[in-house]
Amino acid sequence: MSRTNTESSGFPGLTANAYSFNRSITKVNFYINDKLVSTANAAPYAYSWNKTEAGEFNIKASVTDDNNDSTTTPVNTITILDQIPGNFTPANDTLVSKGADINVGVDISSFKNLINYLIFYANDNNKISDTLRNISNFVFQNIPSGSFQLKAALSLKDGRIFSLTGPTISVIPDVFDCDNTGLANDDIWSNISSSDLSKIPVGTAPSLSFLVNKLEGPLNRGKDNYDQRISGYICPPQTGDYVFWITSDDNSSFMIQFPDSTHLTQLATQPDWSCSECWSDGKPTQSDKVALVKGVPVFFEAIMHQGSGGDNLAVGWQLPDATMERPIPGSRLFAAYNPLTLKTDAVITMTNPSDKTSFNVNDSITFGAEVVKGSSDLTNVSFYDGKKLLALGNPSGLNTFSFKTKLAKGTHNLYATGLFKNLVTVNSDTVSISLITGIKDQKDDNTFTIMPNPWISGDLRISLPLGSKELIICDITGKDIYNVKLN
Repeated sequence: MSRTNTESSGFPGLTANAYSFNRSITKVNFYINDKLVSTANAAPYAYSWNKTEAGEFNIKASVTDDNNDSTTTPVNTITILDQIPGNFTPANDTLVSKGADINVGVDISSFKNLINYLIFYANDNNKISDTLRNISNFVFQNIPSGSFQLKAALSLKDGRIFSLTGPTISVIPDVFDCDNTGLANDDIWSNISSSDLSKIPVGTAPSLSFLVNKLEGPLNRGKDNYDQRISGYICPPQTGDYVFWITSDDNSSFMIQFPDSTHLTQLATQPDWSCSECWSDGKPTQSDKVALVKGVPVFFEAIMHQGSGGDNLAVGWQLPDATMERPIPGSRLFAAYNPLTLKTDAVITMTNPSDKTSFNVNDSITFGAEVVKGSSDLTNVSFYDGKKLLALGNPSGLNTFSFKTKLAKGTHNLYATGLFKNLVTVNSDTVSISLITGIKDQKDDNTFTIMPNPWISGDLRISLPLGSKELIICDITGKDIYNVKLN
């Protein structure tokens, strides 16, 4: 009786070892998914399966000897890939500053023995690495500003070449103006069920902030129930009349702020939905003619709500010379703010009350905040107790804001917020205070209590435990400023 074994390498190509104890082998048949694909009548018994589609395949072989006896191997299932899987670094939507160095690599350790060499590219055919052999990472140095889609080309030892699509990284310039274009802000607010565009929480901190290299958001994020805003400045390349289009899924609106205005003007809206970049399918809406001046930047916002299913957002325009740019490319855009430096570009701190302070429930507490940096761009300074808005701050000095109120008994977590460039919210540090009952209401005679805060009321009342013999009050240096013996 004959016996056969099948083998499969990392790439399509099948061999069989067949032998008989007392007979001669006459043929070996190879089957793929139960279909006879080749017959070998003499050793070596092999089938070169060099061209096939990706998928899962059931492989087996049967052997026949000169007595017409035959046997079949067990089924061997192999998977053929049309991509070499690999995990890229850095992560998608990584933000770095212009001139930075960043480590770029791909984990292909499972396929290392199959790879001849590796080359990295940015934005299609822009080669950014040398030909790498035996290593799979390099340092992308002194990166210019802009958005870069990273890719890797893998040359395999059998001569085939695979392409791996990697992350998009955004390299942020030092300044934002019409000489430093390429990016726009893209902000996302998650878990929003309302499709009412007027209720998009643009005055609150986004769930996610990143940058895009054209006036278009990523297609089909795979998320439902979110609001999106792409914002920044458009640099008109010509003086004259422009026409804008918007496409989106779901509903959206495109607005600009004219240079002589203090508010946004809606130019185009999509009340329902349209497919991605379907500029002429009847659903996209277009604006009337809009007069713009060459080189004079214009602030814009494109806002959209996504309910469920597919999602997209894009804005295009027609230039005065009738050139179509749909969507509007990054070369016409610059961002309104830098997500990397937002926490240092706009700084607000709580000046009062102090953290871990106790007050009498009857005290009127003065809240104070100071805009330490970014005062010209920070508006709507407000005070919060947890998620509850307490009040808008009243200007009380140079870059300072305050208001006074009473709070209920308990612990309160307080902070101030400001709206940076009318786009994103920045928060101060949080202070925690306690509101407790007054001295007359104290039921525990063995407590030491100072109330209220003398900075607030000008009064200082001290409750001492029963049996106290002496009271000493010291200043911040430890020097005694009050000392009294108690009866």
